Amino acid sequence: NVTVNPIVVPNEYTVTLSLATGESIVGEKAMSIKYGATYTLPIPKNSNSSLKFVSWVVSGTGKEIPLKGVWNYDSSCTLVATWEEDEEGNWTDNY
Repeated sequence: NVTVNPIVVPNEYTVTLSLATGESIVGEKAMSIKYGATYTLPIPKNSNSSLKFVSWVVSGTGKEIPLKGVWNYDSSCTLVATWEEDEEGNWTDNY
């Protein structure tokens, strides 16, 4: 008898990070993530100081993706940065 142990290579997917503000795309960056691997997504900065980053969501589905975790999305995708108005009031006052 011969025992054959398969070598399983996890699929690797391209994840495109899209920095959108309003209706316009201001930049994109691609990264590769293997299925089942741990990952950390970056927290983007926005040149508009009145907006703060909320989350990454899968384009077309609105599914929110955590900043850290184990990648279990089984296809390449585009993640779009979502923003909200900064309620802490980023403003400058002169005294």
